[in-house]
Amino acid sequence: RGSTIDPKFGGTFTGAGEVQPMRGIGSIVFFSDGASTGGRVQLSSREAAWNVDVQWLTGEVKLHRGQVVR
Repeated sequence: RGSTIDPKFGGTFTGAGEVQPMRGIGSIVFFSDGASTGGRVQLSSREAAWNVDVQWLTGEVKLHRGQVVR
């Protein structure tokens, strides 16, 4: 399932290039054994940022404050 981010927010993605559907579009895949391809999505607005981190081994998702990437 795809989605878009409101243009008023900044966003960066870090993840496995092998599962990218096309250049400029990030993707994290979750597997039936609980693992995933892992990655990070950062959403930011002005001076605030939140990171959504997905661990590759366990598929665990964590949300925490991040530093704004410029």
